[in-house]
Amino acid sequence: MKKIIIPTITALLLTSNANAFDDNKEGFMLGLGIGASSIKTSITGDDSRDTGFATSLKLGYGLNEQLSIYLSSQGDNYKYDGKGKSVNTSLFGIGMDYYFDKNSPYYVTAMLGQGTVNELKKSKNQTGYGFLVGAGYELSQHISLEASYMKVNTDDKLNADTDAIRFTINYTWY
Repeated sequence: MKKIIIPTITALLLTSNANAFDDNKEGFMLGLGIGASSIKTSITGDDSRDTGFATSLKLGYGLNEQLSIYLSSQGDNYKYDGKGKSVNTSLFGIGMDYYFDKNSPYYVTAMLGQGTVNELKKSKNQTGYGFLVGAGYELSQHISLEASYMKVNTDDKLNADTDAIRFTINYTWY
């Protein structure tokens, strides 16, 4: 999948006639976000609900004023079952943001990719698939609030699955 995604994004960036970071949503974009999340983790049938620190990274291209496509990495860091087990849940893949019209501050977001649940102390990495769906509101140019739902299912022997409700504040250069 990476063999297709990286050359496609590179070609889009190299053939762009728009300048980067010109305050126009069309063209190159880079987004960073931080926030909080509420995560339900199920590991081999044992459930835990925890709060954590959410992060977001988006690198891509605005096809027009309404639609952006990007590579993204979304993460949640938290203490499993409120105890000393530090866990990181992440999702890496392709995403998109769609604004309802070119002047609207409201948008929807979606992402699909590889999900990972990692117990940091023991470096146990469980991989599988995941997705994210959400909605956002642009407070001002470049700054937005976003609420999303992220699901990660692993298919390894640990069978760790997570459901996260995430709230982030994002800054996007375009």
